[in-house]
Amino acid sequence: MTTVKIKAQSVSAIELSKMVDKAVGIAAKRLDMTVDSKNIITKWDLVGRVVRDIKLAQSFSEDVAKQISLGGVAVEPATLIIKKQIIAGFFERSRVPVAKKLL
Repeated sequence: MTTVKIKAQSVSAIELSKMVDKAVGIAAKRLDMTVDSKNIITKWDLVGRVVRDIKLAQSFSEDVAKQISLGGVAVEPATLIIKKQIIAGFFERSRVPVAKKLL
């Protein structure tokens, strides 16, 4: 039997903040859009930025999540609309609640 050892990887808050800023910059430039300069963390650990263009919000989320995943942190893209505020960003994959099978 072969045993595969996987080393746990952690990223400091400072490193994650830098990764997010870099990913946001790349995504905003690629999509030619303006985003808020501050991160927003909402319930369920959604990290995101306020964006103004709903048509680009999901593409922005996907681009940011891809860049962060390339840095070694497993995340899922997310777009959340609360009233008229659009938050585009990501969830850390390990913190997303697992849906229970109902059947």
